Amino acid sequence: MRDLTRELDMTIVETRPVKTNKPVLLTGFQTPGMVGVTAVSHMINSLRMSEVAYLRSRFIPTVKLIVGPEFRTLNPFRIYANSTGEVLAFVNDSPAGSIGLSPFFNDIGRTVVDWFHEKDVRLLVALGSFPVQKKERAKLVAYSTDSERLKELTKLGITPLQSGFIGGIVVSIIDECIKRGIPWLMLFAPTRKMGEVDLEAVQMILEGVNKILGLNIDTESLKMARAGRRGLLRSLRRR
Repeated sequence: MRDLTRELDMTIVETRPVKTNKPVLLTGFQTPGMVGVTAVSHMINSLRMSEVAYLRSRFIPTVKLIVGPEFRTLNPFRIYANSTGEVLAFVNDSPAGSIGLSPFFNDIGRTVVDWFHEKDVRLLVALGSFPVQKKERAKLVAYSTDSERLKELTKLGITPLQSGFIGGIVVSIIDECIKRGIPWLMLFAPTRKMGEVDLEAVQMILEGVNKILGLNIDTESLKMARAGRRGLLRSLRRR
């Protein structure tokens, strides 16, 4: 049998020994308002998480950052951990987007979930968004095949998703979680923005994560950023 992972030279490289304690893992995916990826990045900063591993493959190019005299390598697929090993984050911020990597989605999913399984991840939470019209009521929605989990989320004011379409790397990751018996959940915030970050939706989804997981992620700074942005827009309109 062909070992495609070996042929693709796709593996998780740990930059330091990673000790975990039945962690929950959060990841974000590309949706309107950049809600998922922004929420995960904010969580990483709020919980002071450190990069501990990255996905390496000869088919996934790295990016170089120029910071003064330094020439740093930025790996598009990175994994972060908090100090106790109870929270992990999987980040994909390839500047070229994910479309060019679509032939490798299943291989990426298989490789990263192999690592998640090895680290005894107890729950994977994928964060995203869905577009709404201006007059529509804003509410968090969630999807899981675990009916009991959805009942618990309903008690927290989160509505089960009844229908929708989801694609990309996150689907490959969830498919692999199903194969290995890793519990998973998708959480979506409503957004009215497309080409810019929706801080209101980011705040909403992180408040939902705090309710579900008790992570105490800071959201006050998001409120302040939103207030500052509104003040700037008002001043621009008066000019």
